[in-house]
Amino acid sequence: MPCATQGQAAQWVLRVTSVNATLWSMKNRGKISKTKLIFGSVFLLGVLGCYSLVHSYQKVVFGTEYPAEEKRLFLNKELGEHFSWSALPPLSVEHAWVNGFRDHISLYRIRIAPDVFRELKQSVLGVKGDHITSDDRDDLGLCPFGFATTSPQGRAKIPAWWEAAALRHFDSVKCHALLWQYWFAYDDERQILFLFASNG
Repeated sequence: MPCATQGQAAQWVLRVTSVNATLWSMKNRGKISKTKLIFGSVFLLGVLGCYSLVHSYQKVVFGTEYPAEEKRLFLNKELGEHFSWSALPPLSVEHAWVNGFRDHISLYRIRIAPDVFRELKQSVLGVKGDHITSDDRDDLGLCPFGFATTSPQGRAKIPAWWEAAALRHFDSVKCHALLWQYWFAYDDERQILFLFASNG
């Protein structure tokens, strides 16, 4: 059975689940053989497997949102490891989105006060080491893979809340290493930080 869209797979699951329930009912009444019952069960498992693959494929290729507070804790840990700064306040992350399989791209929309962003920016600019570069020009073109433009690279479905391409007055900084890169753009009028992170 070919793997189609997630909606189609869900319909298949409902249909085959109904069929399998009917098979069990007929088995209990002695109207169907054990072989047919096993075949129906195996078929159901195949459909469920296909559904799981479709869902996982969509998450990897097109991206998916994650619980904001859960990702805030994860992001604080990452920022601490790379920049010795991990002071994102509770509930400051409004949205978090991730795509990719081994190499991930993450987008965050974060609400923080100007002084918190200044501390973060100074920590980013203070990082030194081999193959680490930083750039604090306020240029949307510095965001990797065109994610601050209206035509980002790849097949990802950028969430509507990622409004980086519409920024006009902002304060930004980019930091790039061999295995990771971050781009921060802060809209001080709205006190919103747009954060791009990649580990590839």
